[in-house]
Amino acid sequence: MKEKLLLWLKGQQQTLDQIIYEAAFEYYQKNSVKANFDFELSICQEESFDLIKGKDLCYDRLNTPFTYSLWYHARRVNTFLSFFADALLNTAESRIEIFDLGAGTGAIQWAVGLIISGMKAIGMSTPKITVINIDTSPFMLLYGEKYLWRHFVEYYPFCKEPNMITKYSVVSWNNPENLTLTNPWIASSYLFDMSDNKEEIAKGFDELVSTFKPINLLLITSNQDKKVAFLKELKQKLNNEGYLTQGIYTQNHNLLFQGQLLKVSKLRQELAKKHGGKGMSNSATWDDMSFIGLALTKQQMMLSLQTGIKLFTVTERDRTKIKLSVDQLKASKPTGKPTVILGPAGCGKSVVLTERIKNIVENHDYNPHLKILVTTFNKDLVRYLGDWLEQILDANKCKREFGKDFYGRPQQYSYFRFSNSDKYNIYVLHFDVLPTKIGSVMAKDLKFKTYKGEIEQFHLDKLKEIADDLLTESKLNKKDFESVCDPNFLFDEYHRIVYGLQCSTYKKYKVIERVGRGNPKLRTNSAKRKFVWDTLILYVKFLKANNLDSFTLRRYRFLQKLNNPKVAFAKFDYILVDELQDCTIADYEIFYKLVKDSNNIVLAGDLAQSIRLGTTSRVPRADDEMMKRFDRILLEGSYRLPFRISECVKGLSERINSKRFKVGNNESGNVINPFKGAPPGARPLIIYGENWTETIQKLKEVIMAYKLYGFKSVSVFERDDILHSKLILNGISATYETILKAKGLEKQCVIWSTRVPVDTEKEIDEFVYTILTRTSAVLIIVLSSNIHPSYIDILKTFDRARLIYWDSSSKSKFLELCEVDN
Repeated sequence: MKEKLLLWLKGQQQTLDQIIYEAAFEYYQKNSVKANFDFELSICQEESFDLIKGKDLCYDRLNTPFTYSLWYHARRVNTFLSFFADALLNTAESRIEIFDLGAGTGAIQWAVGLIISGMKAIGMSTPKITVINIDTSPFMLLYGEKYLWRHFVEYYPFCKEPNMITKYSVVSWNNPENLTLTNPWIASSYLFDMSDNKEEIAKGFDELVSTFKPINLLLITSNQDKKVAFLKELKQKLNNEGYLTQGIYTQNHNLLFQGQLLKVSKLRQELAKKHGGKGMSNSATWDDMSFIGLALTKQQMMLSLQTGIKLFTVTERDRTKIKLSVDQLKASKPTGKPTVILGPAGCGKSVVLTERIKNIVENHDYNPHLKILVTTFNKDLVRYLGDWLEQILDANKCKREFGKDFYGRPQQYSYFRFSNSDKYNIYVLHFDVLPTKIGSVMAKDLKFKTYKGEIEQFHLDKLKEIADDLLTESKLNKKDFESVCDPNFLFDEYHRIVYGLQCSTYKKYKVIERVGRGNPKLRTNSAKRKFVWDTLILYVKFLKANNLDSFTLRRYRFLQKLNNPKVAFAKFDYILVDELQDCTIADYEIFYKLVKDSNNIVLAGDLAQSIRLGTTSRVPRADDEMMKRFDRILLEGSYRLPFRISECVKGLSERINSKRFKVGNNESGNVINPFKGAPPGARPLIIYGENWTETIQKLKEVIMAYKLYGFKSVSVFERDDILHSKLILNGISATYETILKAKGLEKQCVIWSTRVPVDTEKEIDEFVYTILTRTSAVLIIVLSSNIHPSYIDILKTFDRARLIYWDSSSKSKFLELCEVDN
């Protein structure tokens, strides 16, 4: 029967050529009218050569599956036919579930469909088959389902349900429908070709095999030395686990189909004439001379299994569903020593903190006398942390209560009370409310009620007014003092140095080392330093005289109160702080004054996101007497940030880290390393328009195309209200974001507008890095003609192989900007 089946299969060669052609031609007719089609086609064809060079193909462009299908799809089908013909002919099972990991455009699905159609045609009985196509690229899966498979079943109707069920799942290796599995097979289609991802994929694959215990395994990779060696290592491991090698399929293996795909080749040549594209005129063939395949089997009894396992981390808001890594679990265990947890954006610091709190609470068996403070500098993150604690703590043993403002309105911060307690046991508070909620510091107005602007702008305006008046009264040369009259500089100087380093007298301020403050430089005991001090003293006197406050002044009064031996405070058993990069030395002093035992302080953060303090930000150091006992834990990789985006921004992360060393700080931020199991997502998308109409049109096109990654709204950074408004007017769901409010949180689709400069001139790298690392799926960078020079320096740090230029003008603008000599 095998020879009869193989003879039937060989007779399908021209039909398959026709199907691939029809699917591609339909796609071409629908999409060739798009303005960027020529550019996309050319780039996708160019990038496809990466596979030949042994590099990764990212599969995140719209036309990638189209160009892929016209060259590789037929080859992949040809590769799989012999194995599945043998496996299906030899099986006695009536139902089979095939997990195709790295499914691409569905070559395994085609091979299996063709074989069961042939078995039916020659009078053989066929098993009921479910093929679960799993891939990191929604574009590949969509093309496979909507074009290739739809045309395939018109020629081979036996492959329609119920004889063959097809499923599609983006990103994770899981059982998306919670199917009842009885006879699972697993195939990996070039999955191990991700050159920087092999170890983590192998680990995940091993977990998958252990969970599903598949009868048949097919592993295929390209025949490069390193990848062949890796496959052999995996073979040995699987052999040791009881899997028998049934065959090794190589480029020398007798493939069923030979020669050219005549219809597909003709279409390729027509595309080359109309649209160009290097290599597009080459004829497509069935030959696949670049692979090695490994077939293994393991006899076992039939089982019924309802489960799933994920290889790639999927963004998850339900804390109970987040599985911690080994390193995260270790970091979440209380050690009896003060601890600082450092790691890049998305590495799971907040997850670790909440897990650590859960461990503390359970270790104390929900003791009614336990008192824990959880604090951070972001109001929304406070809500997030509270939500996660509510999800993982025992609801039968504690209850959450939200704080209320003066008018009784619920706030973001909250408290947890154990069921056996008459007081709050866990305080989840934004740092700015600590003085009033913990320290009973009287809350004063933060600005004049008649002032129309924002709170911060009120203080900036007042500082500018005071500095100008003092300059005039002192009859100083305005040009000489212009740099220190900048209200943003004065505002930061008060927070970072006067308060942050506790300079209560001019005697201390005039000689203190202002590490990390950069320009303008203030020489010790200089006229400029004296002018700055006098301005800030007048500013504080003005606030006090008018019964006004600033958040920094509240902290200052809170610390004074804590330092007063006559004032008693009910201290906390544990204090846990997220976003430590926003902490000054004075803030650390507050924590020490509030905790019963300094061994029970835990701090977490990422210095590369220090947008409030910049290089003045510090973590506890071994040479600091109060902090030398700190355990230091580094969490590596980003679980949230898409793999390709991490690759792109790694250069910026390294530059920020390098900058910290240059200023003499012996503590470094953790350079971001693309985590092997992070969500793949798409590479950052670059867009440029000559005017608003063109820019918005391109944004609409990108947003609609990349919604396949699952986002419903976009987040516009930073303070570009015009761009935000125009998106809303054009029917795009968008939110207007500032990084100070979003820091520590994640967004599914981030738009960074380079049109608007950031609020700071000194921490631009950190500021932009924080914006770029907010996304869990898609990042869009909108270039501007009047882009800030510092932004250009940041663009130059990007890995250009990890960027998607939307069209030729966007690419030209990016390259033009990056060639500017700054």
